[in-house]
Amino acid sequence: MRATTGRDRNGFTLLELMVVLFIIAVTIALVAPQGYKVYDQAKTHLARVEEGGFKKKAVFQAFLLNTDCDAIYDKGKLSLVCQGKTILSRDVSQEFNNFHISNKGFTTETKKE
Repeated sequence: MRATTGRDRNGFTLLELMVVLFIIAVTIALVAPQGYKVYDQAKTHLARVEEGGFKKKAVFQAFLLNTDCDAIYDKGKLSLVCQGKTILSRDVSQEFNNFHISNKGFTTETKKE
């Protein structure tokens, strides 16, 4: 038979629960800012990758068409315009500078209108 002193313990005391909640809150407070920092870095990296991939496709299209083209950013959409026709169009997550592509493969940034 087991000896009992006072009441039987079924569960946790309020103090124990408060200590655990405090530890969880402190851990979240320390980790959350790092998570936001990593998220912002990932968004910036994605924008660079999007722009680089679009530029490569744009240069290839200008070469194939043997003409100069313009890449134009407008309201969340990046478009490649060659000879007055939109050749490529893509929704993008970040604002881009407009750029001009010669049929020789050179790209130069242009001012926004």
